[in-house]
Amino acid sequence: MAYPEFMDYEFSIARGLTAHTSTIINAFAFQVSVTSRLVMPNNIFDATCPSSEFYLIASSSDANDATAGSGARSILINGIDANGAKQSETLPLSGQTGNTSANEYLRVNNITVNSAGSGGVNAGSIYLSESGSTLTAGVPGASSTVLNMVYVNYNTSHVARYYVPASCTAYLYDLSAAGGQTTVHAHQLRLYKKSDGGLAQVINRLQVGISGVHETYNIPIKFDAKTDVWAEVYGLASATVSHVSMKFMVYKDTE
Repeated sequence: MAYPEFMDYEFSIARGLTAHTSTIINAFAFQVSVTSRLVMPNNIFDATCPSSEFYLIASSSDANDATAGSGARSILINGIDANGAKQSETLPLSGQTGNTSANEYLRVNNITVNSAGSGGVNAGSIYLSESGSTLTAGVPGASSTVLNMVYVNYNTSHVARYYVPASCTAYLYDLSAAGGQTTVHAHQLRLYKKSDGGLAQVINRLQVGISGVHETYNIPIKFDAKTDVWAEVYGLASATVSHVSMKFMVYKDTE
């Protein structure tokens, strides 16, 4: 049974509550347009929720992200399989040509660069897309199914989506968003959820400007196992930068 929505998390942790993890999703988008898109650095991709797992191809926009290159040499994929269970693997990189994963994935919650050459960081943007996607200089086409990405020099992913693993329950207790510091254009943030086999629902909508918005939920928002949670953004004008942070407590369900 999952812990109730009204639980005092800090007090419970101080009492020694176990079987939980704190998960923070930080994301940003450089090119917010008038079309609603998933918040991610290269936000030309839709927030797709595939119904079946598939092999992934890891590609970079820079040829130096390769096993013998000066950029990223391999990445750690933290993903989800068809049963909703966590799975991970280290995948060597092959620059712009891409390299295929050993495992099939339903979702990818996080990517981390775990080895690099002399540069110490990924030289290009690294993408995880469905195997067979068309790549142009290492970048998947806009119609491709992209599960996650790492922006240039960041060494970890910044994409505003999270999939609750099987046998877990997630509670969103903090949500914040802000616009770019050099623009006065406001934009709108929409928070979505989609349960396993269900329809996507907008569960919150925020109007965001330079000063930003911040919501702390005294009664956290509950998400059951195998639920997608993601944020999309669209602007009243283009070139509006967007930053989003979602903070979850994720509990392992017990009988």
